[in-house]
Amino acid sequence: MEPGPRAEGFVNNVEGVVRRFLDVLEGQIATADAEDQERMVVARDWLSEMIEGRGALHDPDRGP
Repeated sequence: MEPGPRAEGFVNNVEGVVRRFLDVLEGQIATADAEDQERMVVARDWLSEMIEGRGALHDPDRGP
């Protein structure tokens, strides 16, 4: 993947990258159709649990 000409550079750790992803995901949830919203909310909640130190990296019952 290559950044576009208007891309911002940043240095961060994994948690910071995941938090930036969650910020973008929140915006996408607001405009997605119902089926996509449901999947996005599950992903958002799963990633939030990982940041908070709860949950598992792989839970066959929940997805990712």
